[in-house]
Amino acid sequence: MCLLLILHQQLTENAEKEGVSLNQYLVFLLSERNAIKSLSVANVK
Repeated sequence: MCLLLILHQQLTENAEKEGVSLNQYLVFLLSERNAIKSLSVANVK
């Protein structure tokens, strides 16, 4: 199976477990990653 299809399937399953849409789950993941990156950059300065 194509890697992108596997990734999509895993993300969809995780979103369903969380009880949210795939889009909401992706926004959550991106926001979480951005917050972590921002904190690590702030700690370096």
